[in-house]
Amino acid sequence: MVILNDMSKKNICGIITLYNPPASYLDNINTYINYLDILYLVDNTPIINHKDHDSLLRRFPEIEILSFGKNIGIAAALNLGIKEGLKNNYSWLLTMDQDSSFDEGEIQTDLDVLTHETKEKNMLAAIKEVQNLKTVAGEVVKIRLENLS
Repeated sequence: MVILNDMSKKNICGIITLYNPPASYLDNINTYINYLDILYLVDNTPIINHKDHDSLLRRFPEIEILSFGKNIGIAAALNLGIKEGLKNNYSWLLTMDQDSSFDEGEIQTDLDVLTHETKEKNMLAAIKEVQNLKTVAGEVVKIRLENLS
């Protein structure tokens, strides 16, 4: 069993996309932020709210905000987060939206299953280009974040 906590990160990055998020998105982030080394928050809200972003960064120092003051779309937002994960050599990826959260213990169970299956079957999902990456929103997906020639 793999036990993850604040002291034992496992090279996991996360991506969350926002669009005029309700206040509840902060509670949702809180259900998985401790399992991540970094969370790339791509804010598609048309008007940048610097005050909210500053407050968010004080609450969650593990977040990097990517905001352009316009809606670039969910696919472009996810691709942007994936590119950041590639650039920073993360091995695992978690994609979420503002309305998604984990029940208590659920993310740990998902990680345990994936870690066991990866060890048992030597499973890796490798990518050549970002568009070949298969992710499932709300689930941890094992990926090998490296470019293949």
